[in-house]
Order: sequence, then C-alpha cells, then structure tokens
Amino acid sequence: MEMALNSGNDVIVALNADYSGINKHISANMQCMHVIRNPLSVVVSAYYSHLRTHPIDGWDFLARQRNVLGEVDKDVGMALTLSFLESSHFQPETNGPLYDMSAWKYDDSRIVTLRMEDITANAANFFREMSRTEVLRNASMPDPDRFSFAAMTGRQQGVIDLSSHYRCGSSTEWRDALPRGVILYVLHHYRDFLLRFYPEVIFEAGSLSDASVRSNSDCLRA
Repeated sequence: MEMALNSGNDVIVALNADYSGINKHISANMQCMHVIRNPLSVVVSAYYSHLRTHPIDGWDFLARQRNVLGEVDKDVGMALTLSFLESSHFQPETNGPLYDMSAWKYDDSRIVTLRMEDITANAANFFREMSRTEVLRNASMPDPDRFSFAAMTGRQQGVIDLSSHYRCGSSTEWRDALPRGVILYVLHHYRDFLLRFYPEVIFEAGSLSDASVRSNSDCLRA
C-alpha cells in the first residue's frame, strides 16, 4: 500500500484491502471508496470460483481448498467456503474477504462505502459520480456498456456458464443456491452489516418459505 501511495498515480486500487492495513496510509484529503458485496452472494460466487475457475498458482491455501471441495457435495462445499472466507489464513498475509468485511470500520468518514450490486446495476451512474470527484473531474470516463455482464461474457445475467469465472451475474442467485443453514448463519452473524447496507436481504430471506429455501444440507442446520 505504501509503495502504491508513493507511485504518483492519481487513482490507486487496493484489492483485498483490510481496514487495519489502509487506515494508517490514508488522510482526510483523500477520496476513498470501499466496495462491498452481499455476503450471501460472496459465498455462492466464491464456492464456484474456488471449485473450478480461480487460478491457484502461488495460492497453496486455495489449492488445498479446491481438493476438499471436489470431495464433498455442494451444500457441504458452500458451508466450507463460508468458513474459508472467514479465515485469517486465506492467502499469505491476507485475510478472507468476509473476515475483513466484518472487521471494517464503516463509520470512518474518510471512506465512502459503495455496494457492488449498485455499481454493476448502473455503471453509467457510477462513472458519473466518479467524474464529479476532484481527482477525476477532467478525466475521460470509459463507455459503461463495456462493463456490462453481457458485454464481458456474451450472456445475459442469470445464464450460467460453469466454465467461466463470470459464471452467472445474478445478485439474487443465493436464494436458490445456498443451503438453509448457511443463509441462517449469515443472517445471524452479519445482521448489523446487513441491516446497515442490505436490509432488503433480511426481508427477502425472512419471507422465503421453507419450500423455497433449500434445507437438505447435513451441515449448519438451524
């Protein structure tokens, strides 16, 4: 992070950033954005990515996780993925994304929190907002249509390709993909986060009937 800040670049993207790692490097005059995602969607996306498509070169933890996921059924695999995402042993010197998401200080006024779902649903609006920031006021913004799911994959959202890292593109796939125990775990353990940023998810999950929430998992039963 320190090297990136000293690079002289106007825009810095810190992937897999954790709050403790960036807190000491940012100042009040910086314009910082933190992109979050519905934890339920994170679990689904990570499960399929870790099972098939994410590169494992130099990532021994994921190589071992992939071997495990290949030996268990999908419901157990989803639960094991949830555990992996909450681990402090996710990558070398990198915590799991759910670990860092739950440890983030969302009241830090230096950082604006954005939902990935809102960005992808309206990329044009996102780029408009970006162009209003001081550092990007005179920058040329790219064509937002280039970043649509259809443009990047040749498929409409919800049309699944298991061989693609951009597998599905649906923000509501978790409703059908996750076992009931995993949904209940996330609803309870991430309740404050969901109430603040994804209140509609709590409503949706609470309104799902037993018939529409998968409950055939042997793990994490309520």
